[in-house]
Amino acid sequence: MDNQIPSGDVYQPAINRGWWVIRVNGIYIALFFLWTQFHWGGEQHQVLIGNLAFAPVEISWIAMWWRTAMHPALSRRARWGWRLLTAGALCYGIASSIIWNYMELVLQQQPYPSMTDSQLVFEWYMPLSLTLYVVFPLLFFGFILLTEAFKSRAELFKFFLDTGIVLVGLGTPVWYFLVRPIVEIHSNASEIALLLQYPATTLVLLFIALIILFKNSGSRNNAPLRWLALAMLVACIADIAFNHLIQEHTYQTGDPIDTLYLVADLLLMTGAQWEYVHASADSPRRSLHEQQYNNPFQSLPHLAVLVAYGLLLAVTFDYWRNPWQAPLGGLIFAAVLLTILLIIRQLIVYEENLQLRIAQVKHESEAHFAALVRQSSDLIAITNPQGVIRFVSPAAWNLLGYHAHQLEMISWLTLLHPEDQSRGCLFFQDTLQHPGANGVIEWRVRRCDQSWMHAETVASNRLDDPTILGIVLNSRDISERRALEQQIWQQAHYDSLTQLANRVLFRDRIEHAVQRAQRHHQPLAVMFLDLDNFKMINDHLGHSAGDQLLVDTAHRLVRCIRTSDTAARLGGDEFAVLIEDAPSLDDVTQLAERMLDTLCIPFKLAHGDVLVTASIGIVIDAGKQDVDALLSNADKAMYAAKSRGKQCYAFFEPAADPDPIQNKRQASLKNAGVLKLLKKSFFGEAMPPACAAPGQ
Repeated sequence: MDNQIPSGDVYQPAINRGWWVIRVNGIYIALFFLWTQFHWGGEQHQVLIGNLAFAPVEISWIAMWWRTAMHPALSRRARWGWRLLTAGALCYGIASSIIWNYMELVLQQQPYPSMTDSQLVFEWYMPLSLTLYVVFPLLFFGFILLTEAFKSRAELFKFFLDTGIVLVGLGTPVWYFLVRPIVEIHSNASEIALLLQYPATTLVLLFIALIILFKNSGSRNNAPLRWLALAMLVACIADIAFNHLIQEHTYQTGDPIDTLYLVADLLLMTGAQWEYVHASADSPRRSLHEQQYNNPFQSLPHLAVLVAYGLLLAVTFDYWRNPWQAPLGGLIFAAVLLTILLIIRQLIVYEENLQLRIAQVKHESEAHFAALVRQSSDLIAITNPQGVIRFVSPAAWNLLGYHAHQLEMISWLTLLHPEDQSRGCLFFQDTLQHPGANGVIEWRVRRCDQSWMHAETVASNRLDDPTILGIVLNSRDISERRALEQQIWQQAHYDSLTQLANRVLFRDRIEHAVQRAQRHHQPLAVMFLDLDNFKMINDHLGHSAGDQLLVDTAHRLVRCIRTSDTAARLGGDEFAVLIEDAPSLDDVTQLAERMLDTLCIPFKLAHGDVLVTASIGIVIDAGKQDVDALLSNADKAMYAAKSRGKQCYAFFEPAADPDPIQNKRQASLKNAGVLKLLKKSFFGEAMPPACAAPGQ
């Protein structure tokens, strides 16, 4: 697209530089106007100062236009329009500040024609005329590129019709006061053509101003074009006054009328500055409704007709001091009066049609919006700045179980989960501080059955939109997604069989416990528990019985520990327990004995009762060891317990540090005896006491 800034090219606009140029030129023009009143420096220097005073303003004008023409954020069409305008301004500066000054200061010749000029002056005036013939085509095509292209033949025809009416209506005074006297006095066609250049210039400027006023800039901001059109109208007024003075032979360089030309230049600079500012700030695009109906100059044709008829009435009263006695005067007055009344009626009808069209567009927009809302599966709500619901879509029934009217005039915050309300309040406040911006949040919304829906809500601040005047909340149900995320998290951190924490979550809990122990100097304990001879149970009773045994073991361990402690299954028949803020060594010892006693109770499985023992390794630390060291030392302590005959516990002793491989060898020597015990239990023989000590 033409109006896109290339990636990687970060554009940094100059801050307020253009406004300083405009302020300085405004002060300069005010001083120039005061000089035209008092002529400081003497009458003998009036022509010199009056001619040279234009150069600084015109140089600033050309520079401001060229600066805007090079702005990368403008579309290619707009940039070329400003470049043509800059070329026209440069040609005008050459004609005004170089050729004019050369003729009046160097050649001592009058640089503008009058009705008493000699042929010599006409010849010297020709270069300036040719320069003006270059200026206006450049301005014409430049403003055409700045405005939006015609979309249809009907739009083109309407534009030329309106422009023609205004040109005829407002051009009638120009013809009557400026053109008519020239044609009446001169008979030479070339002289008439030359003398008519300034009146023609006025009409061309008026035509260019009408192009700007009747056409829009499309989606861009129209403020720059309004300033440019105002500048052209001021230039028209200046030209009309200048023509009147030269025909009366009362104009002299440095007269107050010259200030109007400088004011027009200042307005042209202002238009360029506004275009530059809007492009730098990336102003929001105008909507199609604003482009079509937000043009206050559509009534100019009616004003032009009133101007023409007003001149006709004035001339009629001038010719006939008592127009009521002459039939023609009465008819003209009646025709003018009827036309004025008709124009007033047309203006009223136009205003009514405009309001009806705006209401129709609004109704169509609301109907389209309502249709989209009805078909949307998302919950759409509009609230006031305090969060009170003013509108809610029918999707509220499917998602929450409420009818739309049940939620109206209820605060959205009251529908949130109590844990989400404070966060929701802050979210509303942040949305209010950023008009037009969108924010996203996830929260829980209460359903009619008092269950909770996990919702992802996009909030958009549309308080400045006259059709909404509220905050739009677009919510979709993400309960399934959150449930899936929770399931994935559960599978990644919990054992699927016993629902205890797995190795990943257990390591994470230990890391936090170590950090907490370092801060608060509170000891922690890690216990490793391994079921003795579990493999033989799997081999003889089957994996289903082994799984049921692991589940029952997990339940018994959870009942032994506090809710603040963590029980985990590390894999196979290995379990672990994390005890934070371990009270004392005796308390840990009692917990280990309670675990052994609990596991000594036979497990009731499908194949009968089974007796299982366990070996527990314990390490106590005050935050001096890391996670790996704690796990490794607890494992070593567990193998130390197995080496002592199983069904017991052992604390980690750094000095002892038993060899795990040797412990495994010692444990394997006892498998034959345990296997024999299991076989006897399967055939109904008497089992040993539930909590028999090792070796009994």
